[in-house]
Amino acid sequence: MTDPTEPLFGKRMLVESVSRSPQEMAHVFLRREDGVVLRVPLRATSLSTLVVLAPRAKLCMQAAQEFLDLVKEYELCTQTNSPKPVKSGERSTSKTSKKSKSSSDKSSRR
Repeated sequence: MTDPTEPLFGKRMLVESVSRSPQEMAHVFLRREDGVVLRVPLRATSLSTLVVLAPRAKLCMQAAQEFLDLVKEYELCTQTNSPKPVKSGERSTSKTSKKSKSSSDKSSRR
């Protein structure tokens, strides 16, 4: 619940279902921890931000083709122009059988 005016503000519940009504009348059925199902206005939940209110644009065939060409061009650029990592020195080959101390010396300062 994200609407501070709602009594259940701040509570998290499981979504049972969402109505397909217009945004201003839409509601959600939420299940509380005790199993009770509540009908809550969609606008009072975080689900209301998922509804896209802006009109959707349609691309003409030419625009879609230009977009796909750009995507292909980008894919080619990232494949051919990525340099291989350069090694920054020689690998350490010295192996020692000497073990580290399990505890450090006591400090002389107290």
